[in-house]
Amino acid sequence: MSAALADGSIPVLQGSALKDRRGQWRQAFARQRGNQAPSNRKLIVEIGCHLGLTLNQMAENHHDADFIGMDITFKRVVTAAERAVRQGHSNVATILGNARAMDAIFADGEVDGFIIFFPDPWLKRAQSKNRLVDQKFAALLATKLSPGGFVWMKTDQEIYFNEASEAFVGAGFKPTEPVDFFAGRIYESTFERRFRLQGLPPHGGQWQKPLNGRMC
Repeated sequence: MSAALADGSIPVLQGSALKDRRGQWRQAFARQRGNQAPSNRKLIVEIGCHLGLTLNQMAENHHDADFIGMDITFKRVVTAAERAVRQGHSNVATILGNARAMDAIFADGEVDGFIIFFPDPWLKRAQSKNRLVDQKFAALLATKLSPGGFVWMKTDQEIYFNEASEAFVGAGFKPTEPVDFFAGRIYESTFERRFRLQGLPPHGGQWQKPLNGRMC
């Protein structure tokens, strides 16, 4: 395991391995595929990728895009990366890190889409300040997205969804119909499946950065 992580055969990045990636993700993926020249492929980041089920489903369906899964749990990102290797996905990488620190990981305008499926809801009122998606985080995502880039979020908590929606709109995003990138495909995370089996419907939506890049 240690050797595979060190030589990159399991695509997990953390700490010092990320220091030269900011603004260079497309070049890094081109090298990962054995190409020298970077391309204009879409770059999609899943925040809280868990074990990589959704991440790798998207990668399988969109060979013309590159995908990064972020999580704060080592076992999760390693499992997600191992899944990518088993399935032969050269368009997947994972990051062990906190999404709040993404300014050091992605350049402004570098990302084309963020996926946030079922972030920790922090149900107790005193814990709500720990929720990932708030006005500050929405503004951070806006700076990292390219013009026309999107955020897709799902949660089992209606209150959290409403607060997140207000944060995205406050940061200048526009609510949108499902973006064309997904071609109408439906992606269901492990958590969503669990909630659905309990009869609990998800609350979700997509928001888009204006094509002119100007946020309110």
